[in-house]
Order: sequence, then structure tokens, then C-alpha cells
Amino acid sequence: MYQFRVLMRIRKDLKAGPPLVTLKSALSALFCLTLLSIPWAGSADVISKFQEIEKKAFRASTQLIVDNNDAWYVRWKLLSEAESTIDISLYSLHNDVFGKAFLGLLLKKAEEGVRIKLIVDAKATSYFTGIGKDYLEELASFENVEIKAYNPMLKAGRVIDRSAKKLMASLHDKFILVDGRFAITGGRNIGRDYFMDASEDPRSWRDTDIVLQGEQVGAQFKHAFEEEFGHPRNRRLNRDWFGNWTSKRERLLFAAAAIEQWMSGGGLVPESEATREWKARKALAESGLDESVSADTFAPDGPDMYNEEIKTLTHLVAYEPRRFDFLAFDAPKPIKVLDKVSITATVYENEITDNIIKLIDGSEREIYIQNPYVVMTPKMYSALKSAYDRGVNLIFHTNSPLSTDSLFTQAFFINDWGRLMHDMSRAKIYAFENRKLHSKVFVFDRKVSVVGTYNMDAISEDINSEIVTVVDSEAFSEVLIEKIESDIRLSLDLTSKTDPRIAAHPNEPAPEAVAPWTTKIILKLLGKLWFLRSWI
Repeated sequence: MYQFRVLMRIRKDLKAGPPLVTLKSALSALFCLTLLSIPWAGSADVISKFQEIEKKAFRASTQLIVDNNDAWYVRWKLLSEAESTIDISLYSLHNDVFGKAFLGLLLKKAEEGVRIKLIVDAKATSYFTGIGKDYLEELASFENVEIKAYNPMLKAGRVIDRSAKKLMASLHDKFILVDGRFAITGGRNIGRDYFMDASEDPRSWRDTDIVLQGEQVGAQFKHAFEEEFGHPRNRRLNRDWFGNWTSKRERLLFAAAAIEQWMSGGGLVPESEATREWKARKALAESGLDESVSADTFAPDGPDMYNEEIKTLTHLVAYEPRRFDFLAFDAPKPIKVLDKVSITATVYENEITDNIIKLIDGSEREIYIQNPYVVMTPKMYSALKSAYDRGVNLIFHTNSPLSTDSLFTQAFFINDWGRLMHDMSRAKIYAFENRKLHSKVFVFDRKVSVVGTYNMDAISEDINSEIVTVVDSEAFSEVLIEKIESDIRLSLDLTSKTDPRIAAHPNEPAPEAVAPWTTKIILKLLGKLWFLRSWI
């Protein structure tokens, strides 16, 4: 009110004419402008909401990683240069050259004496956690290595006392913490689909990571790690009771050496005599010219055993460690790491959902949301609807039925379409058509950004463990928006009527309209299973 009274005084003086425009009026104007530059009592912008988050902010240098090849290079550099400790939390470790090279590099660091703690989700990493596989057990044989599998079904023997949600809960965290000073987190698992260039394989994901460097980086990531690693229902992996059935040490080290040579520009590992003989036998067996000749399905073990897979990575050939020293030149910015434990935790804690809603509530201009799955819970929907009613522009970027890996989530997204278009008709919604989206980011008023593992669905909100990094930086937010906007230029505008597929089916929700008829049938059937919404 005081600002208003001063403005009225100035207006009155100006109307009275030049004689009354005194030094006093000029000073009043200056004072008023100063007051106007200060947030009024009761204002709640997004920076204030960031400060209200009940987590101590620390300062760290950051770098956004979008390119798939760079995402692999950065992980390789961080792990290669680790000196004392490595803590890793992973949802999925794939049975391919990336998964084995990753373990091979960890094995090499273990031999150097680095202390390693690794936890993986047992269901999503079943190839490596199964009895007799021996890959993780090979690494776990070192005294300085601890490996655990998160799977609430395997521990305690009984399942009768557990809810279905607890049985399906997963470790969805994805981060690497090195020497307590370097961290990388985001949507990526460890596997081919996350690190291949899109031109090499259309199945490759478009994802987002954030790399952090700073003396205070370790505390909040370490706390999040220990919350899941110390869970009593985890299964610690050791050598099998009768020893590892077969040693996997050489296979893992071969994978690490071969991919490092390739991505450093050294080409493929020279083909061995055993491999040449195997190829000759296989070609002869497949020709049918000599039925007495047979060949194994897989190439023999050797330094070149991964060549066939590696040579398809035609863009992964520019690894230069010094190129990733960028963090040394980045100005530190305020950071908060928010954690959410899984529903199986002894003490359930969710730092993410309510704080994202807090940032939504503080937004005044626009909110960018990039997420592969948009199945909003009532709490999230209500917050976005309130922001929309305040005049905040909402921009979504997600998957379409043409790009998704989950038709279930698309079916529920379609179920919501009518209400969404009625309640938030000015919202812009874009979706990939020819690329798979896996990025999970939010940008609030181009000031505060969130990068992490958190999906916009009930599983992330209620069931799985998750982790996100909140960054208070306009510069970082602008770079993130630039990446989202470049994705939008390659996407369908689901809120536009210009797409002929949407225009041709005006009575269908836009995401359904762009789908082929066979997919539409599946989507309609899945959409009827509304009672599974809180599980998808």
C-alpha cells in the first residue's frame, strides 16, 4: 500500500505543473522505485520457494549433458580418475558391451584399491544378479567392494505380509558419486540405448544428465545413497557358495579395454586367430556344404570378442578426457539434492513431490515440463491447474504413442486428454514421433531447474525411490530450455489442429489420433483398466 500512496503523490505533483515538481517529489519517486524493486510482503516467487525447501543449499559447478556419446564419455572420465571412493546407485545395467565395460572399469579401479559401493535394482538388472551369472560376483570378490541388489521379494522369505505396491517397488535412483566431489545423475541407465547416437539406432533414448563438482557435493548424494544401500531387505552379492562357476574377470576387462580403445580413436582390437577360425566354421556351417561342421553361436572369448558390437558405434570415437574438464570453468551455483526413498523403507520420506509443487506454486510466468510419462496424480494436476489459472504458461514435452515404450501410460494420458484440454486449454503439449524420450526435467520461470529420475506418474510419487537435483541458476535454466525447444522443433504439436492426422479425427484425443489403428485398439483396451492407474 505504501508504494501505491507514493505513486499517487507523484501523480498529483506532476498534474499540478512544473513549479510543484520539487526535489522532494524527485526523491519520493526514487524511493518508490527502490521499493518497487523489492518483492512486496507476501510475494512468493520461484526463488523464494527454492529457498523455502528444507534442505541446505550448497554451491557447485554444473554441466548439462544431453548428447548420448558425451554422457558415456563423462561417466568414463569420472570413474577412470577416481582416487578413493565410488558410490553408484543404478536402476538398470544392461547385458551389452556398455554394461560389461562399465563393470570392467569398476573391476580395474577395485584392483587399484578404490573403495566401491554399488546397488542395483534386481528386477531391472536380472541378467547380472541371477545365480550363476558371476559378473557382479567377480567384482564383489574384492574386499574393498560392496554390491547389493535391491529387491524386496528376495529378502525375508515371506511375501504374505507385504503389500502389492511394496512387492513391485524399484530402486529408480541413477547416480554416480566419485571421491565425494563429483557426481552425475539423470535419467540414464547403463546400456546401449542410452549412449548410442540417434542416427545409429532409432531406439536410442533422448535423455538428460547433470554433472556436478564441488567440495560439498558428496554429503547430500551420500545420504541418499546410504538410505537405500542400508535397507535390511537388500541382498548382498558375494561369490556363489561353491565359488564363481566361471571367472568373468577377463571378459569384463576385455570389454573395458576394447571400448576405451575404440572411443579414443584407436579402432578395433585386432582379430585373433581363434576368432578367424570360428568365423570360418560358422560360415561353412551356415552354408550347408558340410553338415559335419558346426559352430558355436557366440565368438570365443578374447580381446576382440566385442568387436562386432563395438563397430556399430560409429559416432563413439571422440573421447578426449581433457574436453570434459569444463567444470573447472563454470561458476558455482546454489544446488539442492532432493531424495525420495521407496515405499519399502522403514521410514518413508519423500522430499521431491511437495517441493516440485512448491516450485509450481511459486511460478509466475511459465513452466517447462519434459517427461516421458505424463500420468498426473491428483496432487500434481491440482498444482498445475492452479498455476494455469494464475496465467502461467504450461509447456509439456513428452512421448506420443509412436515413440513411447509404455502404451499403458499413453492410454491413461489419452483418458486425461479431454479434462486437460478443458481445464488448461492454452497449455502447449508436444510429443516425439520418431525418437524415444527419457528425459525428466522441469524449468520454472527460467530461474530454477530440476533434473533427475522423477517421472510424472504415481509410481515415482508413491512407490519407487527417486532423486533429483534442483539448480538455482538463470543461465543453467536457459540452456535447458534451449535443449527442450530444439526437441520441440522435431516433435508433434498435439494441441494444434494443423496436423492432418489430428484434423482427420476431430472426435479423438490428439495422442490417439496420430496412432495407427492397431495401436488405437490396444490403447482403448488398456484405457479401460483404470484401476491400474496408480500402479503404472
